[in-house]
Amino acid sequence: MSSILKTLKATVSDLYVKMDLAKPTQLQLEKIAGELQAVDQLTTKTVFQRGELFEKVAELLPEKEMSVWTKVRCDIEARHARNYRAVARNLGRYRDRAIELGLNATVLFKLAPAEPEQIERAMELAKEQGYLKVRDVVAILDEGKDAAVEKSDPHSQGGLAGLRVAIAYKLSCTTGSFIEHCRELAEELKAALDGGRIKKAELIRIVYKKARLAGKELESLAWSVEPNPVVPEVIWNKDLTGESRWGQVHKLLRLLGGLEGWPDAKELPEWLTRYAIPVLEWASSRAKNPEWTAAAVGSNLQLLASEDERTRTVIPFPTSSDRRVPTKPEKAASETGEAIGDIGLAEAEAGGNPAEAEGTETQSELDEALPRQTAPSVSVVTQISSRKKARSAETDDAASAG
Repeated sequence: MSSILKTLKATVSDLYVKMDLAKPTQLQLEKIAGELQAVDQLTTKTVFQRGELFEKVAELLPEKEMSVWTKVRCDIEARHARNYRAVARNLGRYRDRAIELGLNATVLFKLAPAEPEQIERAMELAKEQGYLKVRDVVAILDEGKDAAVEKSDPHSQGGLAGLRVAIAYKLSCTTGSFIEHCRELAEELKAALDGGRIKKAELIRIVYKKARLAGKELESLAWSVEPNPVVPEVIWNKDLTGESRWGQVHKLLRLLGGLEGWPDAKELPEWLTRYAIPVLEWASSRAKNPEWTAAAVGSNLQLLASEDERTRTVIPFPTSSDRRVPTKPEKAASETGEAIGDIGLAEAEAGGNPAEAEGTETQSELDEALPRQTAPSVSVVTQISSRKKARSAETDDAASAG
């Protein structure tokens, strides 16, 4: 075969003689060569056609002889022929979908060695975006490689490479979860619009937990940390600026995760339609650089002035100057193991007088819809303090007697 490789300019007849092929085999190969040459345009459909034709050649010739025949007879490099064959062999069951999506040859070549679940993901992404690029396929394949490494234990590998594995694992888990939560929130808000009269308290009850989780996921993905510029032993999150698009996404999730800041009931439908839902769809889109279509709507859309302070995660290293005497309710809550205040939800603003606008819930309705915890009563505080003092006195007496 080495002598044949050196004679690429040999005529086809000489090639067949050197290969010692029977006449029927030569005729079959010539027929296939004619069909290959008839494919003058490289489309999704013709990529599959070429792959099927090269598969027929592989049935007639050994691998090495096929490489020579492909180059001499068809002027196609052997590696390209292998790519066509891989497409026909591995993507054959996806042929109709690939043709419908218009996937180009390079994308098909890159996708051919993928696992079935990766191919499905690529097809779904192509349908969603309206196109599929090589870098999209590479990203999907890389995720599969990372997943294979992570199965051992993504958090037990050392060094920079191990850290990258841990980060990749965290990104793969958290990013997908965040996108899914934003999509679910958008669907829940759309469902509220489709249902006619919006019950604000009920809508808050449906979305607030998921919105809080999505907000924390975004913080985990996009925020960094920094020391307090005044008190460096205090560390807080370096959050997104409110003017940025992702900063607006975070503020929306904070708003949906609480009760304060929601628009009045009369403004709620327009706000959901023109602002909240477009923001969530922008955040969860898989398209490249999706268009920002959200528009500010209504008069009651700002979070509390202390919002930026509340979003910081403070990790103090207390000194004597940091200490303060706890208030009575705080001390009582500490002794009883109960949390003070509500479960983290602020009071809902019903949007003015309930009689003025249809769809506005009264505060009592909101209180019923969103349960909250309260601090211990004064009598409970007194009883606990008395018992604690009595136990302390008994301990002191026992120590003196000893």
